[in-house]
Amino acid sequence: MTDFIRKTSEERIKEILDAALKVFLKKGYSNTTMEDIINETSLSKGGFYYYFNNKEDIFLMILEEDTKNNIDFINNLNLKGSNKEILDSFVFNVLEIINNVQEENKIYPMFLLEAMSNPKFKEFSSKTQKKYLDIIVDKLYLSLFEVDKAILKKKISFLSDIFHSIKLYSTIFNKNESFEENNKLLQEFFQLILSEFY
Repeated sequence: MTDFIRKTSEERIKEILDAALKVFLKKGYSNTTMEDIINETSLSKGGFYYYFNNKEDIFLMILEEDTKNNIDFINNLNLKGSNKEILDSFVFNVLEIINNVQEENKIYPMFLLEAMSNPKFKEFSSKTQKKYLDIIVDKLYLSLFEVDKAILKKKISFLSDIFHSIKLYSTIFNKNESFEENNKLLQEFFQLILSEFY
């Protein structure tokens, strides 16, 4: 008989999120039930429902955790040097995200598909994109010399749309090799869009 291990609320929530991510990646959001997620944890049904009432809230919390990680990534970018050096470094780091193949990336297209018909997901997506854009533009604006913030925001918004389209396509169709092979072309394209600030 194994000893009962007491876990903190944070540890229980992490266990639920890890279990849910595993199930979502295996079955998809639509095909996943609360029962499927409960069965992947060590919690009783009552213990599980103490933390979450539905899979929608679990899914959004997984995405919220991913959002925090991405914001940390942006905030930790070391942007120093001339405008060209700063923007080249920014482009390089952003494109590395496309080449970073992880199973967890499949949650993003799943979320977008659900956001088409789920107002709560659509609102989350809209708020998250605005938050990312504001953080990136503010970080770049504070690092660059003599740039028009409104023009910078338009260009970063456009590149963000392209980035998300590429990331979505490469994740759905497993095309990362193609983008890795053509990384230099993508860098040149992104740099061309931002070259006005060099």
